[in-house]
Amino acid sequence: IAMSQGVADLMRTLTDAPVADLGELYLHNVARPVRMFCVSLADSADPLPGQLPPGEEAVPLDLDLPAELRLLLVTGPNTGGKTVLLKTLGLMALMNQCGLPLPAADGTRLPCVGRLFVDIGDEQSLRDSRSTFSAHLEHLVQTVREAGPDALILADEIGDGTDPQEGAALAQAIMERWLDSGARAVVSTHFGVLKGFVQERA
Repeated sequence: IAMSQGVADLMRTLTDAPVADLGELYLHNVARPVRMFCVSLADSADPLPGQLPPGEEAVPLDLDLPAELRLLLVTGPNTGGKTVLLKTLGLMALMNQCGLPLPAADGTRLPCVGRLFVDIGDEQSLRDSRSTFSAHLEHLVQTVREAGPDALILADEIGDGTDPQEGAALAQAIMERWLDSGARAVVSTHFGVLKGFVQERA
């Protein structure tokens, strides 16, 4: 997705889109965006994608990334919501760039990004002789080659799928390149060694 600054200025003038200056990123009280597009079917035996079982509610999320913070590392246990955060952020960024209303509270502001890179999920393929690790690596190499100051990168479990020490070292090197390029990134990981790197470097 690409958008010029002129288009961003026009969006501010003609719509209520919460377009921020490049570098600012604020999400407030965001409820799962995909739910707003779901239709409830009374006769359906199975809930539609995005619907929750009766009695359960989605936990809204907040995310504040001031302009000076270029890299956010998200850690936590499995099923703790790391991937949901990344997917929600990516979807909200795309919705905002399309001028769609955001299911979020006042104060939510998202930048118009020139490039959005996403590495979430598992694209291993027996047919193409592609492992989980090599599939992730293809995406990450593209970010290293193409990401610049107007890029937003979302990466889930960076460096996963190989030896932990090698994966952590590779992840650190890639994040170093992102920071050198001026890109903004939100990354999830289980690698504890990356926490110290991010605190020092980001």
